[in-house]
Amino acid sequence: MPKVVAEKQEDAYAELARLAGRSVPPLGQRIYSITYTHNMEVWTATVGEQLRGTATKVSRVHGKKVERIVPLSNPSTIMAIFPGVPFHVWHDGMSRTWANPFLTGEPRSITYFSA
Repeated sequence: MPKVVAEKQEDAYAELARLAGRSVPPLGQRIYSITYTHNMEVWTATVGEQLRGTATKVSRVHGKKVERIVPLSNPSTIMAIFPGVPFHVWHDGMSRTWANPFLTGEPRSITYFSA
């Protein structure tokens, strides 16, 4: 878990699971990263990294529809991701615009930590 000393990481992870109302997944089933859709934006939450995403913006140029991908970012570092419906994603609280934990629906993709 980022920003937590090694000796306390398992305890901190278990506490976040408890606060989210989730059980602690076995080591091979812990989520490293998810990609999900929120308000028509595609976001990726990866443990230890800042939240990042993309939005598709549509405009007209000379009467033709033009789509462009706009990068999105958020200063929050992801601390832990817990599966379930909905998924619970904990961050370090650097963003006031996202709840903590924030909830996502079914992700587009899931990457697990290597065992």
